Amino acid sequence: MARRNIHEFVFPALVAAAAVGVFFPVFAGKRVWIPSLAGAAPVVYALWRPRDFDWKRIRRPEVWIPLCLVLFYAAASLWTGRAEEERPFIERLAPYALYPLLIISYRRWNRQALRLVFRIFTLTAAFTVAAALIYALWRQRQSGGDWNWYFFYRYDFWEIFRQHPVYASYFLLTAWWLTFLYRPPLWKDSVKYVIAFFLFTGIILSGSRTVYLLLGLTLAGQFIFALRNRSERRRAILFLFFLVISVTAAWRIPIIREHIYRTFGVEYAYRYFVPSARERGKKVKKRSMRPVLWNTALETIREDPWVYRGRTRALERLREKYRTKGYDLFFRQHYNPHNTYLSLWLYGGPFWLVCYLALLGVLWYKALRRKALLAALFAFMWTLAGVTETLFLSRGIIFFALFYALMNVYADLSGDEEGGRTPRFS
Repeated sequence: MARRNIHEFVFPALVAAAAVGVFFPVFAGKRVWIPSLAGAAPVVYALWRPRDFDWKRIRRPEVWIPLCLVLFYAAASLWTGRAEEERPFIERLAPYALYPLLIISYRRWNRQALRLVFRIFTLTAAFTVAAALIYALWRQRQSGGDWNWYFFYRYDFWEIFRQHPVYASYFLLTAWWLTFLYRPPLWKDSVKYVIAFFLFTGIILSGSRTVYLLLGLTLAGQFIFALRNRSERRRAILFLFFLVISVTAAWRIPIIREHIYRTFGVEYAYRYFVPSARERGKKVKKRSMRPVLWNTALETIREDPWVYRGRTRALERLREKYRTKGYDLFFRQHYNPHNTYLSLWLYGGPFWLVCYLALLGVLWYKALRRKALLAALFAFMWTLAGVTETLFLSRGIIFFALFYALMNVYADLSGDEEGGRTPRFS
């Protein structure tokens, strides 16, 4: 019996390893996810013990829709004779097909197994922030001179893991939600608040405005819910403290202030960022970057809105648009549209966009129908993130595909121990 119980946790442990892999590019490969030992581990287990999976679940929309997302793109590449040039991107998309199929089809999920995955993920998130912070402080000390917030944010903080700060923000916010909202709690209060400190620090220093908004809404919700419950009013003080620190950091740390100003079309000239001495410390009115990228992508789509272009040729055409319009920075640095929905339409046509929207719709439907708060929050983050980012980096695809599957499992299991009630914001 003991051996059987241990065996039930092998696959969840391998899924946890894949989740942990998103923090470390040594595991999350730059172009192809399959060479990653962590990412491939659940696939190896499925080949070893296929009887642990209910393959009939492929009929469920949360499984076959992401499968169609990948198969449509691969089939269109073959049909248009662009399979070879699109092969790296198709391989990068593979987690959308494999993770939902394997994770949702696994027969032995229970709340304890899911809890193991989330515990490993949240603990790793806190560890990576601590390690990145120590390394960044050391780098600043080695450089000497004044403290440079721009280089701290842009180069030092996540340099040890070569991590993209925006993606790191999504990982850390997800870990924050799991730390406070999963039931039964993942950690005792003493451990929970240590983990929360590092997650909060990492989110603030990573600089994603979308995640700032989501964190602010989360903290406000946690504060209100804790304040209404007499037994948890001490926690209300803690959440208020985090909220005040967020606002203070946004005002006092120049690189964060620069990000917030830019949201409203104002360029804050941080002295280590702008080379001209006359512009340092001034607020300069400039056109926001993302609307320019979005309009250029829309113009490209309108030229032939119904066709599959493929990522490689779509970006070439987009880059040509940048050149003719005089957007030298975008042209030189090969900017993508910075919008997942426009990118989907630009690369694969309207049908590919519909597949992706159906993918999100399935998670939204299940989260709301089962009153699964964590799944709804993740769906909201994923939907909002797609407006400002093109979520096609390897680690981003692995993360969203894997947690899409895990949140579907969580929604299926929700209500087993809470009678269908939504978890509290505590």
